[in-house]
Amino acid sequence: MASPTSNSSDSVVAVRGLVAQPRSFTRADLAALPQVTRPVKFLGRKGAERTVTYTGPTLLDVVQAAGGVVEEQRLDRLRACVIARSASGYTVVCSWGEIDAHFGDGEFILAHQSDDEPAASGEEAVRLVVPNDHHGGRYVGQLVELEVAEIARASAVKGS
Repeated sequence: MASPTSNSSDSVVAVRGLVAQPRSFTRADLAALPQVTRPVKFLGRKGAERTVTYTGPTLLDVVQAAGGVVEEQRLDRLRACVIARSASGYTVVCSWGEIDAHFGDGEFILAHQSDDEPAASGEEAVRLVVPNDHHGGRYVGQLVELEVAEIARASAVKGS
């Protein structure tokens, strides 16, 4: 596995929050992890169906490369989520239960390659891809940060 690059100027994606070893990954770090290549069909911005083949490590493998989700008690990870943020501030949330191989087993991909048209000036070096979503709304281009966080307990929310 690639070595940590948290201080590297060419960092692409920072992984922080409830992980044992917060760090940043370069494109080379991501390419050194196990890869999946998958053709994905989804509805794009204007409702047109698109098929794009993406390659990269799974979100699960990236979080595990950052030491995995920190748990105080068994199954704490089921109260966790991953908040994905783009350079523009676009943010989406995925529950850990969707990602974890023992539960939803969603093959979320941090794609660093695709057969789609190349992004202008390489701005979309890494994209979060959610292959089982019918719409591309949780696809995050220009991905810069993944934060593993705990979902607030319903009883802790005021007014409930």
